[in-house]
Amino acid sequence: MYRVFIMLLILLCITLGCQNQHNKHFMEAKQTMVGYVILKRENQAILIPNEKADAKDFKNLSEKEIIEKYRSDIVLLGLSQLNNKDDLSKGQKIRIWYKKLNESSPPKTNISKFESI
Repeated sequence: MYRVFIMLLILLCITLGCQNQHNKHFMEAKQTMVGYVILKRENQAILIPNEKADAKDFKNLSEKEIIEKYRSDIVLLGLSQLNNKDDLSKGQKIRIWYKKLNESSPPKTNISKFESI
């Protein structure tokens, strides 16, 4: 009886150990998002996701009015990991790659790369 209990315990530990490695790999997968840059500073930018944005607003409204209008939809982008952050400009439509979107208000993430669309 003791041997059976020990074998079951070992099997359970192995199963749980393998499951954690799979979840860790899954959590590190890069995700993407498409949107418009409405403000860019040296190491930070503000993005409005594509499905929420109206391109006409970028021509007609000031930065402050755009931020006010899309307050609940904006995402703060950390640019510290980018080598080509000088290529990023206001009003540009981009696709970003990131690992984790921090659940804050507004959401924040550090992007690993971007491309213009």
